[in-house]
Amino acid sequence: MKPIEAGPDELQYKIRHENIVNVHDRVKVFTEDGKEYQFQVTAIDEKDIHGEGVTVPIDSIVAVESRDISIGKTSLLVGAGIATYALIIILLAPVLVVGALGG
Repeated sequence: MKPIEAGPDELQYKIRHENIVNVHDRVKVFTEDGKEYQFQVTAIDEKDIHGEGVTVPIDSIVAVESRDISIGKTSLLVGAGIATYALIIILLAPVLVVGALGG
């Protein structure tokens, strides 16, 4: 996870208005009362960040670490893996057929 560099007031503003935390991001949130919460964001509204079983008031947040989950990047990596596997099969097919025929 990477820390989001900002003081508490600026951080709270950026959460509300600059989309520095988004739905599906994995976050570690530190609050002014010293508590730490780690969760995947399910919703964000003007007052709170929500995760599975947790709601953190934005006004209480003093620090955030975030790791965004990019569906596009994940899909691209999976697609590249499948394409590589298919290419290997295509390139090895003649060798496997000749070997199977005993030639």
